[in-house]
Amino acid sequence: MISFAKYLVRNLIVFFILCQSAFFLQATNSRTAPEIKHLDWGKIEVREIDGNITTYKGRIKDCIITPSGSLPWDWKKTNMHHKPGIRVEDVKPFLNQADIFVLSCGMDLVLQVMDETKIFLEQHGKEVHVLQSEQAMIKFNELAPTKRVIVFLHSTC
Repeated sequence: MISFAKYLVRNLIVFFILCQSAFFLQATNSRTAPEIKHLDWGKIEVREIDGNITTYKGRIKDCIITPSGSLPWDWKKTNMHHKPGIRVEDVKPFLNQADIFVLSCGMDLVLQVMDETKIFLEQHGKEVHVLQSEQAMIKFNELAPTKRVIVFLHSTC
C-alpha cells in the first residue's frame, strides 16, 4: 500500500510540473502583436495575435496592420493613388491606435507620402517612419512586440 501511495504522489508531482510547464510555454508563445511573416511582390502574409495567418493578394494586396490585427488596405475606398500618396485622411482614423506610424512607399518607392501627412502625425505626437516596403516590414516586426505601432504596407511598386 505504501509503494502505491508513493507511486501516486510521484505521478501527481510529475503531472503538476508538466501542467505548469505547458502553461508557461503557452504564455510565452502567445503573441501580443501581429507579425508580418512574408512580403513578396503582390502578396503579404500576417500572423495575427491568435496565430492565424491572413494573406493579402489579388485585387487587395495591401494591408494596414494595427496593434490588434490586420485589415485590407483598399485604395478605392479612400480614392488613394500613388501620387499624391498617403494623405491625412488615410491615417486620421488610426490616430488613437498607435504611437508609431510606419508608412511604406512600395517595393520600388513609387507610393508617395504627402508632407502634410507626416506633419499631421508629428503634430499629434506620433513617431513617423517612411520606408521602402521591405524595410517597413523589418521596422514593424522590430517595434510591434513592445510598442504601439501601425504599418501601412504596400506590396507592389
